[in-house]
Amino acid sequence: MKYFLILMFIFFLTDARADKLRLDSIHGAAPELVLSNGKTQDRLSQHRGHPLILHFWADWCSSCLKELPQLKSLVDQAKEKDIYFLPVSAGEPEKEAEARKFITAIPGNFEFWKPVEKKALTPYLTWGLPVTYFISKDGELLSRALGARDWSTADDLGAVMNKIFKK
Repeated sequence: MKYFLILMFIFFLTDARADKLRLDSIHGAAPELVLSNGKTQDRLSQHRGHPLILHFWADWCSSCLKELPQLKSLVDQAKEKDIYFLPVSAGEPEKEAEARKFITAIPGNFEFWKPVEKKALTPYLTWGLPVTYFISKDGELLSRALGARDWSTADDLGAVMNKIFKK
């Protein structure tokens, strides 16, 4: 009976995405974030109606260099799901030139986004970089990946996205 209970505990508290990618389930409204690319501003709330992958990176983060193209590929594979990918520089504002150079050197044609106010990142940056949030089309936080992940290791990324975004 003891082993049966242990197996049931493991079965109900783990799922395919957690096994491979170790995502945290989180709940609540995504805090508003105003971003700038130097020409225009963007707000998280402007993306309501579309699932969103919000990814924080920094130019000094070697894991970010690997992760950004993988996440972009993940979004490209799920085009029919209309997922929006928003990579945000969480580096130091005085080093913006280095961060812009960093992201333009990564294959995938990424746009540079930074927070208008650095303190607006506080609810999102819990302990380090990179960190990725999955936000529903209604603006609700669904999952979070703290730290680096190898997004190419998932057997079926479409199934992962379906599970995260409940599609």
